[in-house]
Amino acid sequence: MLLFVFAAFAGFEATALFREDVRDPVATVRKATFSSIVLIAVFQAFVTWAIVQGYGSSAVAVANEKPTEMFTMAASQYVGVGFADVITLLVVGSWFASILAFHNATARYLYALGRDRAINPVFAKKSKESGSAWVASLAHTLFSAIVLLYCMWQGLDPYLDLFIVGSVPVAVSIPAMELLTAISIIAFFWRDSRGVSWWEGKVAPAISAVALAVFVYFVLSNLPMFTGREGAINWILPSINLVALALGISRALWMRRHRPAEYQLIGHWGEK
Repeated sequence: MLLFVFAAFAGFEATALFREDVRDPVATVRKATFSSIVLIAVFQAFVTWAIVQGYGSSAVAVANEKPTEMFTMAASQYVGVGFADVITLLVVGSWFASILAFHNATARYLYALGRDRAINPVFAKKSKESGSAWVASLAHTLFSAIVLLYCMWQGLDPYLDLFIVGSVPVAVSIPAMELLTAISIIAFFWRDSRGVSWWEGKVAPAISAVALAVFVYFVLSNLPMFTGREGAINWILPSINLVALALGISRALWMRRHRPAEYQLIGHWGEK
């Protein structure tokens, strides 16, 4: 359940991706980040409270038996079939919005990596008309289409197989990357405080690192509860992150040795 809650907050950190599009990146990104966290928390809490009120003590049993239908069933019983149909449309629309948001974030990441030469600079190409990173966007679209076509060909369940199982690498990698980020914040401000307070630069990220480390441990040790499956798949899926991490580290070490000037510029775009 904790992993589901954590996954529900996935994406709040994407506000930093759009720092280039605002006048005051520090103030705007900070406000947007905390606002998104509060909005997500309030909305998720309200929905959870509402569904528990609807089903009472049988909520867990219904969730296990009919996880994709329990919300529309409650809406049909307490409001009406018409409202259940509205919920279905809203769910489809929200899924599209969620996928679009992740698509935009992925395209931004690919664009930033291409701009910094961490990957092929072709991903940094922008449209002359709209200024969008069209190569990065198209690459992610093609990758997504291939995955969806494969799932359709295999007859996999869109929710239980594609979403639940397919989200394991993401559900593990997000807290793991946030753990690494917290550690890197401490290391960075330990060498150069840049006027940042002791709380912001060292204490807060240290607390975050400890909490995230505990969370990642419990996620990995209880992964079968999330996937609903037993066996090798529960270590194969998280291992995808280790492969990606190894590739990234190898690329960084190669650039530091063969392209030191470009290596020094990674992550410093826009700094004076």
